[in-house]
Formats: sequence, C-alpha cells, structure tokens
Amino acid sequence: MVRLDIYASSEGPGARQVPLTPEPGPERAELARRKAELDELTRRLAEQREQTSVAERRLKSSISQLEARERRLADLEARERKLAGLEAELAKREVELERAHATEIDAADVQRQRRRLAAQEEALSERTHELRRLEQQVEERERKLAEREAHVRVELDFKEDELEGREQALAEQERRLERKESELTAYVGQLQGRLTVARSA
Repeated sequence: MVRLDIYASSEGPGARQVPLTPEPGPERAELARRKAELDELTRRLAEQREQTSVAERRLKSSISQLEARERRLADLEARERKLAGLEAELAKREVELERAHATEIDAADVQRQRRRLAAQEEALSERTHELRRLEQQVEERERKLAEREAHVRVELDFKEDELEGREQALAEQERRLERKESELTAYVGQLQGRLTVARSA
C-alpha cells in the first residue's frame, strides 16, 4: 500500500500548518483495486511455481524408478551369463568323461564312470531345464519392463508437455504482472505529481 504524507513547512514564528489534501475518492479506489489485482497475480504466480516444482519432483521420481528397473534387468542378464558358464563347464566335463570311456580298460571303472556320467547328465538336464525356466522368466521380465518403460516414457512426454504449457502460461503471467507494475508505478507517479501541484497551489 502506498502512503503519501504531506507536511506543511514549520519554519519561522508565523508559520502555519497546511492541512493535508485528501486523495480523490475514485483515484484512491482505483489504486486499491490495482493493488488487489497485483496481490492476486502474485499469489497465482506462487501457486503455479509450487505446481511446477511438484511436477518436477514427480518427473525425477519416474526417472529414478526407470533406472532401478534397468539395474534389475542388468542383474538378470548377469545371472543368465553365469548359467551359460555352468552349462559350458558341464559340457566340458561330459567330453572329458567320454574320452575316459574310450581309454578305460577296466569294465567296472567304465561302469562307474558311466553312472557318474548319467548322474552328471541328469544334473545337466535339470540345470538346463532350470536355465530355460530362468530364460523364460527373464524374457517375461524384459517384456514387462519394456511395457513399463514405454508407459513411463509416455508419462514423461505428457509431463514435459504439461510443464512446457505451464511455463508458457507462467511467462505470460509474468509479462502481465510486469505491465501491471509499470502501470501502477506510472499511476502512483501521476498521483504524486498532482499532490505536489496541489501543495504548491
């Protein structure tokens, strides 16, 4: 609120106090109305800035969730590589057993080695089955992750468009606010000029 106080000169023994010239009623009401508009614009600007801050925090949260999903996918891929290494090791052992069978003379030893090979083949079959099951799980998780990533990207695009729209609206309101402030400053200057003229008269 702008206060304009005018005091008469009190120099000299015969000086008298000049009474305050009251502000014109309509002009004072217009000034109050513009002050109220300025306060309302300031409040709306603060609200929109808060909404923009909330949207940015949500966007960062979505990005963090996407990064966490990517880390889980990397873990699954590492497990898959580990299982592939186990399968290769079992295949190598199977080859070694087959070579041992070819050079073994003792029938009992050959039989024992065959039993061991059968057990290893069974273990390999079970692990191969487990590997296939894990591969299916990985593929299913990859599919779900891809769907979620697509959904998150759509949400991010929507949020970005919404933020751009809000930023444009905020910029427009800031320009209007600056224009209102300039008009109010000019109007206050005019009032001060009129009061100065009235005081001089």
